[in-house]
Amino acid sequence: MKPPAPRALRLLCQSTVPKPPRPPFALSSWSPEAADVCVLLDGTDVNLTASAIAQQLPLAASLGPATYVFVLGTAMRTRRGFGRWLGSAAVPVDRAARCAALLARGYTNVGATARGASGGDVVYALSGVS
Repeated sequence: MKPPAPRALRLLCQSTVPKPPRPPFALSSWSPEAADVCVLLDGTDVNLTASAIAQQLPLAASLGPATYVFVLGTAMRTRRGFGRWLGSAAVPVDRAARCAALLARGYTNVGATARGASGGDVVYALSGVS
């Protein structure tokens, strides 16, 4: 299966991101109006298991039909104490756990690619059939 090549992506995350990561797929910027979404996971105060990741993903039924959802290979983790001045830390997230979380939230056509602009991997899925 050939991975999708989105023209625009909207960034979703549970917490405020002071400096969002660069969009994957060599996109120049995030687009708040884009139909396809990219999820930046929050790894603060949580062990990033498939069930914890699934809680951070929108339900497939809540998105339009045939909407792609991408999940980045790193999560943002807010530092504690004096480390807060240094900003957030990026922590790797298991690819299989991200794929399982997408399946648990009702997505179909789950896949993965290493085509991220940062060199990290991205998993993706469809919200449903059109």
